[in-house]
Amino acid sequence: MDLRPPVPGSIRHFRLEEQEHPVEFASLAAFFGTVAAAFERGVIYIDSNGYLEMNDMQFAELAGAMNPDVAWWRIADD
Repeated sequence: MDLRPPVPGSIRHFRLEEQEHPVEFASLAAFFGTVAAAFERGVIYIDSNGYLEMNDMQFAELAGAMNPDVAWWRIADD
């Protein structure tokens, strides 16, 4: 369990059933920058039925490249 104090303004991966809530984005700006880039690159898109969709693997790759200092995005590389 990570007992370090939270990073101010960070975005955390939160699930009720999980004990740990790791940082996914260091700041709100990093979160919105990553989401905006995902829209621009077609990783997040509106499908033919009008639903919001996302390619999870491509998003993880993009988020890892844009947030290299956040351990959450390096988990897949382990």
